[in-house]
Amino acid sequence: MKKIVTFGETMVQYNAKYTGPLDKKNQHYEDCAGAESNFLVNLMKFGLEDIKCTWISRLGQDQAGQLIADTLSKNIDIVAKMYTNQKTGLSYLNHLSDGSHLKTYYRKGSAASRIQFTDIEPHLTEVEFLHLTGITPALSPRALTTTLRTLEYCKTQSIPICLDINYREQLWDPHTARNVLEKIIPFASILKLGFDEANTIWGTQKTPTDHFTYFNQIINGLIIITNDSNGSFISDGSQIIQMEGFKVEVIDPVGAGDAFLAGFIGQLYRHTTIKKIFTLSKEQKTQLLKECLKIGNICGALTCTQYGDTQAMPNIKEIEKFLKINSFNKLSD
Repeated sequence: MKKIVTFGETMVQYNAKYTGPLDKKNQHYEDCAGAESNFLVNLMKFGLEDIKCTWISRLGQDQAGQLIADTLSKNIDIVAKMYTNQKTGLSYLNHLSDGSHLKTYYRKGSAASRIQFTDIEPHLTEVEFLHLTGITPALSPRALTTTLRTLEYCKTQSIPICLDINYREQLWDPHTARNVLEKIIPFASILKLGFDEANTIWGTQKTPTDHFTYFNQIINGLIIITNDSNGSFISDGSQIIQMEGFKVEVIDPVGAGDAFLAGFIGQLYRHTTIKKIFTLSKEQKTQLLKECLKIGNICGALTCTQYGDTQAMPNIKEIEKFLKINSFNKLSD
């Protein structure tokens, strides 16, 4: 059994049923929203029988915390003690008339922002890889310390790190983010970020190739850059592969990045592992990475077609159907 672990904050998200800025008196969909738990919930839809997914966090002893615990435990293993006199984070998601969206957070000082290494360490035995996002170290000084201690521990135990930047402008500015992320990125075996995030944090006058050149000097692994409906790119240090995206009717783009990464990792683990992919021949690795990008693009695109962070994430049969409709060859087994 391959154990995949992540830690971070999941909030109760109120997704607006209306168009326009926040109006708490209006109607909202109630859902769980957290990049880390989204990734695991999405990954479980691949039906990988030898995968066990564990999410670690802290919750407030409140209605929101209970909703998150009840909802997530239906799909993944959760380790999240509920604390009295502490609150669970809340998020409001609004869809604006120009097609953009607006997030409003009520998460400062939340239970999850107080997470400690002692919450995580007992669950880092026999771990296949640790999934991490750039959100967690931005939550609080304690969360940053916890993140760095966990990464150092994983390094001593040879646990691969899959890092999704997930920049949140509500949590920190680009300069602060860059200073922290450049301490974290060297630990990564897989680094994933959006082209828009890369431009915001590392410079607007750069191409994906420029970013690959920079990050290839920092890590010796796989670097993925997504570019919305324009598709995605990956570099293994010796080559850059590009895969076109898919055009869909966008209803709600939030969660697309988490779905992409789950699709990429899910397809990767149908054939190999993070550690073993680096031992494949160049031809085998290139073919597999192309397929993983394609599946990631499909999952990211389809997640945009419904409200909610994980509802539209497809399973393998739905991916096969999408490929057939779009005149692609069936996935290899």
